[in-house]
Amino acid sequence: MPALLPPLLALYGVCARLPVLAAGPLRLVPAVTLGAVALVAIAAIPFAFIDPVGYSERLAEHKRRVDVEFDRIAAEHQQAARRWESDINKLGPDSPLAAWLEYVNGSTASEPLHQQALDGARRVNHRQADAIGLLDQGQIRRLAELWQLDIAGTPALCSAYNQSLHRLATSDEVYELKVGEDLERQLPNLRFLAAANCDLDATLAAAEARVQKLLVIYPDGDSHERWTKLQADLGALRHK
Repeated sequence: MPALLPPLLALYGVCARLPVLAAGPLRLVPAVTLGAVALVAIAAIPFAFIDPVGYSERLAEHKRRVDVEFDRIAAEHQQAARRWESDINKLGPDSPLAAWLEYVNGSTASEPLHQQALDGARRVNHRQADAIGLLDQGQIRRLAELWQLDIAGTPALCSAYNQSLHRLATSDEVYELKVGEDLERQLPNLRFLAAANCDLDATLAAAEARVQKLLVIYPDGDSHERWTKLQADLGALRHK
């Protein structure tokens, strides 16, 4: 019905302005056209009452379909999560350290799965070499729990960690908050490696400079206190 109104109105406008339709039997054409416009407009009124009649039923049916779809998606995610959790039992001492780290980083410290993953990672036969390899690949974010993996602070590890952290501290990441959070998560590792006599002074200085950007972004409040503390912690490690 609405689609018919524009052409009828246009036809009426044309008919009303043509001189040939101003007299004689043809003078009825504009009136007939206008009548057709009125008829179409009136004919649309019943449709306004038809839709609400079954609206509540259609709404309920739509909600039911949406709920069924959400339940299906939730069930799929739960099944995938259970499969993922059960797959940890397939890992062993000869599995890559990265495989165990997937569970270490994919769980919270309060979960039994997290402790199981840490225990498994500590028993990986080649965890020292794997950790150095991951650091060489710039995957320092995956090794936030390095200090808990029973890995020795050897010169090779110190060098790999130093370079990886320096890349993080001097990265071109535009979200300074993300870099700050990543540096903050590395504090336990930094304390562990400092205790192992790793020379991290240059990298710590770069990290302090990066945190200084956050102090400019957050000149006051709780965030300022948070980054001030991180900068102080980094400075204390550098001056040990």
